[in-house]
Amino acid sequence: MDSYKTGNGTQQVRLAVDITSNGIATTRGFLITSTSRDAISGCASKDATGDIIQVPIGQASDLQGNELLLVTDILLFWPDEETRKIEFEKITARYVMDDGEEQHKEFSEADLKVNALGDFTEVVLWKTIKLG
Repeated sequence: MDSYKTGNGTQQVRLAVDITSNGIATTRGFLITSTSRDAISGCASKDATGDIIQVPIGQASDLQGNELLLVTDILLFWPDEETRKIEFEKITARYVMDDGEEQHKEFSEADLKVNALGDFTEVVLWKTIKLG
């Protein structure tokens, strides 16, 4: 699991997600604490790219000690499985954290890339970042 030092200040930590896919994608961010697993307000893709344009995800001191979970669902719609498999292999993800103690930090891949239905029609990406 990757990690990012948020620090203990009052500044807002920001996140951006860049998904590269020829499919239809959606991404959502969740804050995992010892007592809850809640969607982060405003931390979701706004269109079919799956990208999240840089958004504040919370105050550094409030995020410290928790985990950030990012989930992307991608639909590949080509009629033949071989083409969908080729498109599956092309999918990439980049996650960018800013304004915490570590300032700018990039993570160049998802933790998990799953062919969810076994026929390359639905792909799920998971990324967990430990916030320190």
